[in-house]
Amino acid sequence: MLDVVRSAAHRRAVAATFDVEILSLATANPPFRLAQSEAAFRAKQLFPHLRKLWPLYENTGIEFRYNCEPIEWYLRPHSWEERTQSFHRHALDLLEQVTVKATEAAGVGLDAIDMIVTNTITGLAIPSLDAMLLNRLKLPPTVERLPMFGLGCGAGVAGLARAARLAHAKDGAHVFWAAYPGERRMVLAKYRAHHGLGH
Repeated sequence: MLDVVRSAAHRRAVAATFDVEILSLATANPPFRLAQSEAAFRAKQLFPHLRKLWPLYENTGIEFRYNCEPIEWYLRPHSWEERTQSFHRHALDLLEQVTVKATEAAGVGLDAIDMIVTNTITGLAIPSLDAMLLNRLKLPPTVERLPMFGLGCGAGVAGLARAARLAHAKDGAHVFWAAYPGERRMVLAKYRAHHGLGH
């Protein structure tokens, strides 16, 4: 019992000193929506060797999936270059949409962004998408960037943790975190650390 009380008290003490808050949350979805049942049907046709994974389509609770291209596009072979071009085009468009939505929802101007943390697990871009976003939205050249890649399913939590640490480390910083898992959806959270007096 004493361990439980100490643990709860410790969690409250840590929470009281952690002065980072989420100012806004925004999402942007690709334009093509596919019912999960249709995705399951297509996956069973394309990947019959993955039969053991088929029950996931019925058990995940997902109703719809979003795609950047029409379903027919995915059923045809495409070169690495074509797939990469599609990723760049759509991911950058979605990143722009979600950045504008999040700043507007927070009541913060684009010029107030101090840092951007981005995650991707299914596509690569060189220069990175956040670098392209700086040019597209005319963000200040002083924006610090942390593009993250290759962390798999844990990428969202890892990116969120990095964004929170960066916000906590710099007084009054506006830090954006954006996750774009390929052809699905993007989420951007915005943080602000408020250390010291007057915040």
